[in-house]
Amino acid sequence: MQRHQKDPTETRPAPRWRIDDVPFGNIERERIADLDFYFHLLVSASFVEITAELYTRNLVEYFAGDVALQRWLLEHWSPEEMQHGHALRRYVGEVWPAFDWEAAYRGFYADYEKFCKTELLGPTRGLEMASRCIVETGTSSLYAMLHRAAPEPVLRDLTQRIRTDEAYHYQHFHAAFLRYRVKEATPRLAVLKTLLGRVREIGSEDAHYAFKHAGTPARTSTSGLSATSIARPDSSRGATTPTGWRCTWDLNH
Repeated sequence: MQRHQKDPTETRPAPRWRIDDVPFGNIERERIADLDFYFHLLVSASFVEITAELYTRNLVEYFAGDVALQRWLLEHWSPEEMQHGHALRRYVGEVWPAFDWEAAYRGFYADYEKFCKTELLGPTRGLEMASRCIVETGTSSLYAMLHRAAPEPVLRDLTQRIRTDEAYHYQHFHAAFLRYRVKEATPRLAVLKTLLGRVREIGSEDAHYAFKHAGTPARTSTSGLSATSIARPDSSRGATTPTGWRCTWDLNH
């Protein structure tokens, strides 16, 4: 319990890992290249993670005056989230080299930025921090699942690194939540509604747009033969979506 009550402004040690630490040259493409589930999940995750700068700006604006929390968001949380996105993008490029990630991302960003706005965050700072805790719990669980289930060893390595970061982020958001819960005298019922609202967002718009623009992998054989063209479906709402991605508050509470 004590670790969850750390001050979120404390100085962070040196980064636990960098992209160059991941052995991308050792990827065993034949283990995963034909598995569309992993393609969709990894592309979608790369889109959302790499867009951290956008939703970090929203949080920094929302928490105006909380200089220490703003600094942590800008100097630690955002760079680490973006590193996740860049690392996942590189993995996708190694396994599915014919996929035009940049073009797909432009389509995702055009949709995503329309609703990723400060006014869609929580009604109070404490409840927004409770929401952040659910997001980090969900993403940590997602990457833990990928670490255990992925058929490719480098992906297991990468997702374990990301999972560790997400657990660290949860600790900081939880500490901020505890601070604001006391300061704002947040009722337990309001916290419960927030937690339930985030659970209901498993099919939320950010995940929907990410899956929508991920499309389908171009088929390049492991021997390097030519690929078919990429088709992007009009809707992916039927696909399984990761828990808790990042941007919006459930306006149905």
